[in-house]
Amino acid sequence: MPDHIHAILFIDKPGKTSWEVNKFGVQRDNLAAVLRGYKASVKKYALGNNIEFSWQPKYYDRVIRNEKE
Repeated sequence: MPDHIHAILFIDKPGKTSWEVNKFGVQRDNLAAVLRGYKASVKKYALGNNIEFSWQPKYYDRVIRNEKE
């Protein structure tokens, strides 16, 4: 199917040695911010090059939690 992509995103935070519960506050260093930036860039490129494009209204994410998955 040429109308979609699959991606595996690895986020490496050097110096981060333990897992922490999410905290409310500035949301710039998280997965949502990365995806928001990617989607904005793709949409901007499409608009700037007169390419008919739209994102599907909902997303279906799947978090890979270990090597087996």
